[in-house]
Amino acid sequence: MLVLVRHGESTWNASDRFTGWVDVPLTEVGRGEARTIGRWLHGRGIVPTVVHSSLLVRARSTAQLILAECRARSVPVLETARLNERHYGALQGMTRSDAVVRFGAEQVARWRRGPVDERPPTDEDGRGESLADVRLRQGPYIEDELLPAVEAGHTVLVVSHSNALRMLVQRLEGVSDEEVVTIELPTGAARVYDRISDLRRVG
Repeated sequence: MLVLVRHGESTWNASDRFTGWVDVPLTEVGRGEARTIGRWLHGRGIVPTVVHSSLLVRARSTAQLILAECRARSVPVLETARLNERHYGALQGMTRSDAVVRFGAEQVARWRRGPVDERPPTDEDGRGESLADVRLRQGPYIEDELLPAVEAGHTVLVVSHSNALRMLVQRLEGVSDEEVVTIELPTGAARVYDRISDLRRVG
């Protein structure tokens, strides 16, 4: 079984900022969202036996809060940058309204929900990712870590971020590039796959 969870609300979610790889904590609302997901899973008898998380504290904290509510102890945790949020380049730290003033609403919309190969302006270190870049970096993680864990019979909890999870959902469900950008994954939301065949729909 596989459970995908977007981290709970972060401080920059609350202030409507492009967060990307900036390491910001959960709000109290976000901590509550994580606990709610944990109780929801526990109430359905879904107890993770393996956890995969991004390196970012908002995902790591969400994972630990879920495990506490699930009464799951001594669960192996893999933390990997391949599950990090999309790097938003020069947009990181900007509010969406400030980005619209600087770049225009149409361009900001393209960066957020446009073509999967649309990159934001890079930061001073030349960094910035499209959704296609995120998909590419996830490939080795899916083949070497995720699928083997599920095939071994684990209940795998993956805690990540909206854009990173969109690319995972695309692989798992076989949705098109046009469809994947419309998928909404609210903070503290879970997506459950209960059969290995769900993971093999895409070759």
